[in-house]
Amino acid sequence: MPEFSGSALYGTWVYSGGTVVLSGNQRTCTISPTVDYIDTTAGSDARKTRLASLKDITASWSMLYQVGGTALEDALAEGTQGTLNIYPEGTATGKRQHIIGAFSNGPKVDHPYADVVTMSVDFTGNGNMGAKKNITLSDGVEITVDSSSLLQKEFRGFFDPRVSDKASDKVMARLSGVKVDYIEGLLRDDYRRLLDTIIELANRPLSDPNSQSESSSG
Repeated sequence: MPEFSGSALYGTWVYSGGTVVLSGNQRTCTISPTVDYIDTTAGSDARKTRLASLKDITASWSMLYQVGGTALEDALAEGTQGTLNIYPEGTATGKRQHIIGAFSNGPKVDHPYADVVTMSVDFTGNGNMGAKKNITLSDGVEITVDSSSLLQKEFRGFFDPRVSDKASDKVMARLSGVKVDYIEGLLRDDYRRLLDTIIELANRPLSDPNSQSESSSG
């Protein structure tokens, strides 16, 4: 697959006061998923064994500081809860979107004596991390697939022969924002593309499903 430049990066922060655009003067963006492990070592085990447990995520964003940028600083005040939307390749059709429920840890502004002023902010995950992706099917219809509401049992159902096609089609329709009849009437190749996209997005990291989170629709 071809490489791409980070200059196309686009990001927004959605919070109770509205939506602010983070890009335009961005320098770097880092997304860092993590997972806790439970130590299951016991008995005659010669090496440690583990179970994957709760997942988490942090993100950071740095940019050039702008004159009169108080509104952005206010929106990113420490403890502010919101949704971080990150588009690594820009907002063009078919490009990935990361949706992260998070708290802002507050803006950090660096004032060097003889250099440009910069601002950075770290985000601590809060709840689910979802992902969206737009795909265009052979009939010209553009569908936005959002995996953030996919349940684990629904994900498993795609691979379980005991789960009916009708049940899986209902899940696909919900995640795609279309009616079940539309899913059932898709061409085989379009159906496979849509299902592959859902599975691809569903494999993004998720944190504790029991924790409270912002709506991931961004």
